[in-house]
Amino acid sequence: MIIINLIKLFIYNIVIMATKGFVTPSIRRRLRAETVTKFNPDRPTIIFTSGPTGSGKSSLPEKVLDIFFKKSYDVTIRNFLIDDYVESSDTYKNNVKDIIRDFDCNKDETTETCNLNEPSKALLEAFGDAYFDVRQNGPCGLEPNPEFSCKLTMLNQIIEAIQANDNILIETTGKKIPIEYLKTLASFTSIHNYNVLFVYAIVTFETLMERNKTRASRQMKEFIESNYENPAPRLPDISFDVFKKSTANIEKTLITLRNKCMRLNQPSKDACGPINNDGSFILLIFNNDDAKSKLIYDSRSSFDNLMSDREFITYLQKYHLAVVGEKKSKQTKKAKRNSKNKLKHSKKHKKKTLKNKNKNRK
Repeated sequence: MIIINLIKLFIYNIVIMATKGFVTPSIRRRLRAETVTKFNPDRPTIIFTSGPTGSGKSSLPEKVLDIFFKKSYDVTIRNFLIDDYVESSDTYKNNVKDIIRDFDCNKDETTETCNLNEPSKALLEAFGDAYFDVRQNGPCGLEPNPEFSCKLTMLNQIIEAIQANDNILIETTGKKIPIEYLKTLASFTSIHNYNVLFVYAIVTFETLMERNKTRASRQMKEFIESNYENPAPRLPDISFDVFKKSTANIEKTLITLRNKCMRLNQPSKDACGPINNDGSFILLIFNNDDAKSKLIYDSRSSFDNLMSDREFITYLQKYHLAVVGEKKSKQTKKAKRNSKNKLKHSKKHKKKTLKNKNKNRK
């Protein structure tokens, strides 16, 4: 099957090269060949699910199973999400209980000192310090080394999963390419012994803001009502400017991953680590703006070979994950208009000056 697909791709590329210069984007789409298989079901798989807070990353594993395992739900995947470790830690729960007491947080009403929907700087700092202290320094409280930080605890369990050749899923925000996890993988086995999937969920910026409005207050209420047994809530800063910067960073990282890492034979090791274009790495992007959740990009498609770096950026930005891209384009157009107006004014001014000079000479 692989050989047949490769032959199809070879013929397809010959057609494209023969018609180079005459192939419009619409014709490209009609000429699109079948997907070239790069996924080996006999290998274990490591999946990185990525996307901003509220993008629906938790829905991605099921979609991956549908695509790659033909709905074989008996496939076992070990899930790793650093937030799960921190939020379930007794140390973090106690820290949050202290915050509830110190800031007068109540499950039923917003107080002057504890407004989770529009938190003060002091409240954000208190939650941030509590979270990152347990994440980086511990104790996380999990066996076999309860004094370890949550980060180290999770890393040790990932190493165990690699050594057991387990399928692995690691959830991240996507703010940076997961080079450190790939280096860990390469330390214990060859990268080529694993299928490596990068799976992104993107949502328009406006939808993300709406989804995250009451998330923390809802989780806080559930935490208090459970008598502090539920995972303790986090309080990330989702103010407009901070969240805009975060989503823009995720979009930039996604563009780097596709354009600078997965498209080149020898990309920058600093930027990409072991990632390159040898076919071991697969990128999927889902539009999670509504309940239907549509696959909008698959790097295995031969159509991806026809999409230039610039075209990919344009294609991605139309989903408005980061309002920055939209604003920049508007600013660019406005700047161009201003430049043209200045040029016209300058030409008119020159003509007028020249006319006045000629008059004076006469």
